[in-house]
Amino acid sequence: MICVNSSRDPRAGFQNGFWLIKILMFLGSIIGGFFLPWDVMATPWMIIGMVASFIFILIQLILIVDFAYAITESMLAKYEENDHKGWYICMLLLAIFFYAISLTGMVFMYIYYGKSTDVTQKPGCDRHNAFLSINIILIVIVSVLSILPPIQNKIPKSGLLQPAFLSMYITYLTWSAISNDTECTPTLEDIYTSLGGMSSIILILMC
Repeated sequence: MICVNSSRDPRAGFQNGFWLIKILMFLGSIIGGFFLPWDVMATPWMIIGMVASFIFILIQLILIVDFAYAITESMLAKYEENDHKGWYICMLLLAIFFYAISLTGMVFMYIYYGKSTDVTQKPGCDRHNAFLSINIILIVIVSVLSILPPIQNKIPKSGLLQPAFLSMYITYLTWSAISNDTECTPTLEDIYTSLGGMSSIILILMC
């Protein structure tokens, strides 16, 4: 609760207690939502959902960056204690691994959700390519900024691990968004069929 810093505050009792009433109010609000007139509440619910989801994604991004910083600080602390370069190598390998996952995901989405969808016989969507291109540009910008000298001087423990971790999460969010666009998105069956055909060709060539 805002501005409640002590259990002696009169509002602290409501914050720390009355759980039965809180649970009943919470369940009542969920159940009551099903009885609201859809034609009246459709637009307000959509706006509330969009704003809430945007705030939720921002909070997730902040937590992910904080988690990546915590990992970096932990590895650097162990390096300073043991004076072993293996921790630096570990951070580098983690960053490369996360970037590799992001790059693989972006290429996959360009092939199956972008303009080049000859295998799946689905019309491409230019907006998918636009979203993918914008995300790649943003990932490159954030990665470059994280290793610039001014940033390094301001935040000494900043590096490529944080943007690499963030890029992987952004790749997932991008896939989650464009995969729900049913207008020009291939089905999982189409993708599975095309991957099965490609794997068969690879096996034949290897044999």
